[in-house]
Amino acid sequence: MAASPPAIPPVPTAALYDALAPVYDRWQAAGGTRPFSQVVLAKLLPALERHAREAVPSSAGSSFVDLGCGTGELLLGLHRGRPDWRLVGIDGSGAMLGVARGKPDAERVQWIQGALTGTPTIAPPLFDAAGCFYDAINHLASAAALHAAMRAAPGLLRPGGLFVFD
Repeated sequence: MAASPPAIPPVPTAALYDALAPVYDRWQAAGGTRPFSQVVLAKLLPALERHAREAVPSSAGSSFVDLGCGTGELLLGLHRGRPDWRLVGIDGSGAMLGVARGKPDAERVQWIQGALTGTPTIAPPLFDAAGCFYDAINHLASAAALHAAMRAAPGLLRPGGLFVFD
């Protein structure tokens, strides 16, 4: 009878993304593939604008927080399209945030290191909308972590705010 392979302890997700950070954007576009941030942006921006027209009767503009923002491509795309919006990115990987902070116009976005399960307290005003993409929610390893993330995200939103995720 063959021996079972040795158990390999799981590597925390942040550590995996720290290792991927230097090549992540190139990997997203490898082989001429359309980066996922562009796919999301094409669908997200119209939804955010519709929500702003229907649910946010304010002249203050819109605000969006990206939970699991990675290298910031989605937020920087939002900034290019809507430079007056307040944008914040939260990610557990310091290396991914480091890549994001090094990009053109990165100073227009606030970058915060934090977990999906306990999003940091951010100074008011609360956000009109929040998003969590790239299957980031799938990295939550337990039902308790998923429940914690689903409780934490609404705490960043103003009443009537929109939470969009894949």
